[in-house]
Amino acid sequence: IDVRETSFYCIDLDMKKLLKEVYDDFSKNFRMPSLLPGGKYCMMHHVTEEARPYLGPNLYITPPDTFTHFHQDGHGTVDSGHLAISGYNEIVMLRRLTERHKRHALWLLTGDKRDAKHSTQYYFDGLYSEPHGDGLGEKPSWPTADRIEDCRKMGYCPSVLILREGQHIHINKGRLHAFRKLSTQDLPTDDCHYLLRKNLCKDLTRDPLCVSVAWDWGFLGYSPEGIYRETVSTLEATILNRLRGVRSLAIPEFSILEAARQLARPQAEANNIPGFLEGLGSRGRTEDNAARDRRRDTCRAILPSLKYIVNDHIAALDKVSVTNAQSFERCQRVSLASRPDTDEDPTKTSIDPRGNDGFFCKTCSKELSNVYFHCDGCEKLLAKDFNICTDCHTARKFE
Repeated sequence: IDVRETSFYCIDLDMKKLLKEVYDDFSKNFRMPSLLPGGKYCMMHHVTEEARPYLGPNLYITPPDTFTHFHQDGHGTVDSGHLAISGYNEIVMLRRLTERHKRHALWLLTGDKRDAKHSTQYYFDGLYSEPHGDGLGEKPSWPTADRIEDCRKMGYCPSVLILREGQHIHINKGRLHAFRKLSTQDLPTDDCHYLLRKNLCKDLTRDPLCVSVAWDWGFLGYSPEGIYRETVSTLEATILNRLRGVRSLAIPEFSILEAARQLARPQAEANNIPGFLEGLGSRGRTEDNAARDRRRDTCRAILPSLKYIVNDHIAALDKVSVTNAQSFERCQRVSLASRPDTDEDPTKTSIDPRGNDGFFCKTCSKELSNVYFHCDGCEKLLAKDFNICTDCHTARKFE
């Protein structure tokens, strides 16, 4: 590589697999472990690491003036955390919006309003595309101060800021945001970061190399109202993604089912018997009042989402019963498995029954958290896993 002509742009570098010492140091010294994937306040806290999708942390080493345009992490299903190690990140972020208002905000921020009638792509669609993916076309310029003001008048609450060395920012799920690495070059006077960069660059003599650590996670919320909003928002985002054939990064159904299974212990509470993990980890001490209240509030807050998931699975089982009664032709027989996949021997299956791979519908990318159709022929003849949801099987999309 000719360093005089070529810039090194390193993104999504898996620290856990490729940089063990860096990952160990980060895990040891990061002061908010509850905000990491699977942490105390993560929606996937009750899901094993093997069953969770890969969420980071990742290392980013990027030259100044590069940027990632507006997008929503995990197609709106996950939160993200960003820690600036060196350099500065110029950020624009909006509040959480509905689908309709997200598209309008993108048009305000990136659309060429002077030629909107004749342009083939009058705004940058960052809702269901990978922010670093190929084939996105020419990305629009950084938003101007006037376009930020347009968003402010619409009530989209744009935040324009600079993330400095040593600072951390939490970006809530579904919030459109964009990153640009700061350089010492002068900006156009109408750029939304013009004044912020001008004031900061007074003390800079050269362009700083930008090094940061970022990860995805799913903020569960803290209050009962907040937990309800976070779970419902995630489920709504997965439905929108499915309608557009996009796979969600989060696994909200399985996370809610596991949280309910582990948090709800009515029989043990009625008999004043500590749970197994409590007795094993705290030498017989029962949980304090704050922990008990937190568990109760979480159970109440996730109940509406849990009812939606369970009712959907019950309806799926009813479809299986009808299909089973009507299936007489060869290669179209449907039977209900005598035991769940998680009871299978992982050494004799094509994929890990307790892992994350394979448990998304092959045709529509829906999360398969509990009830789904599995092809025995693919498993036995091809040693491959083929799982689809009940809706796709009913529509015969597997043909």
